[in-house]
Amino acid sequence: MAPYRHCRGAVVVFFLVAVLLSAAGWAQQKVSNDFLVTNVWVFDGKHTLPNTHVAVTGGVIRAIGGDLAAWRSLPTIDGTGSMLVPGLIDAHVHVRDAAELRQALRFGVTTVLDMATLAVSAREMFAIRARANVATDMADVRSAGYPATSPRGHGTQFGAVIPRFSNLIGAREFVAMRRAEGSDYLKIMLNGVRSATAGASNLDEPQVKALVEAAHAAGMLAVAHVETLDDVNIALSAGVDGLMHVWRRGGASPEVARRLAERNVFVVPTLAVPDGFLPEGRAGLLADPRFQGVLSNSIKEHLGRSYPLPSGSPDGQRASVDAQVAAVRGLHGAGVRLLVGSDPSGMTPTSHGISVHREFELLSKAGLKPSEILAAATANAAQAFRLDDRGRILPGRRADMLLVRGDPTADVFAVRDIVRIWKLGVEVDRTAAEG
Repeated sequence: MAPYRHCRGAVVVFFLVAVLLSAAGWAQQKVSNDFLVTNVWVFDGKHTLPNTHVAVTGGVIRAIGGDLAAWRSLPTIDGTGSMLVPGLIDAHVHVRDAAELRQALRFGVTTVLDMATLAVSAREMFAIRARANVATDMADVRSAGYPATSPRGHGTQFGAVIPRFSNLIGAREFVAMRRAEGSDYLKIMLNGVRSATAGASNLDEPQVKALVEAAHAAGMLAVAHVETLDDVNIALSAGVDGLMHVWRRGGASPEVARRLAERNVFVVPTLAVPDGFLPEGRAGLLADPRFQGVLSNSIKEHLGRSYPLPSGSPDGQRASVDAQVAAVRGLHGAGVRLLVGSDPSGMTPTSHGISVHREFELLSKAGLKPSEILAAATANAAQAFRLDDRGRILPGRRADMLLVRGDPTADVFAVRDIVRIWKLGVEVDRTAAEG
């Protein structure tokens, strides 16, 4: 009996090993992230490389050049007539669930930067982040977690129970709590328009300075939501690293632009938000034939509805958008580092992924060249937020990439014509999800 038992055990072990090897082989075939793109132009985040080859293995860019004989055994993708660009980074979103990250990825956004947990708890946000950062069907996410805001300040109107910051003594403790929860950077809310029109409280310069110093001491970036030029001046005096939004009124301000450039403070204008309260831009996105196979019912519903103007908006919304475009034109002329952000939140007239492409169009109206806009959404964003493993097509970087028809460094609309998307070298299924 003993030999039989051993034989039977060996058969069982053999069967299990065979099943595991078969499953492993199927999984490798299903999500293979090894390939060679040939005869393709490359925008590496800063420079354009003509007619070259790019080798990817294990989800990492391994080599770029005209002679990649060592990689010829890899599955080959012909990139003739197309350009590889780094995966896009949306530097201002608000994430509520994993479906939004799947949607962002289908439009070429491989990384999003969540700029405050307002609709879910910080614990829920960081659970979503943990899932997204290992998944290949969702955009990566970094998050500020709970923002620093005053009692009745911006963020408190959305219903989420978030900690309020109200005194200098608590600055280090507040930042330490955010760091312990998992926040990747600190978001500070300045709400000058709401303070003037709705009686909301606003943080003052000493409070903001204390928060910024505490964040820097903890090794964190500090960015500020701003609404007015007074908010910008407070943020600048406090030493913030970046501004979320361009001020709503006043148009170009050469003095403020000069100070921002001198202090190397980056700005995420989010022009798509004020523009979204006008129907033309949203209608253009929904009608673009390059997006038709990617539009879900939820995107169509969200971008197709009408939106009431936010409190504090001037009577002429078109004048407001024009003033903000003029402000961005002044920032660009002064050499301020600009990033791309679309600010989708479920409550704004923008939507994850697709509204980045409207932001590109608006930045073009503000005077940025297509190559500068691409840099703002890739290399510049990665550098600003210390994401050293992405934002460029270089050996050793993550294979987060888009293959697009034409030359998006010459035509900003070409980046809408996406042929393939990869996250960590795994190709993304762009089929529009229902719902």
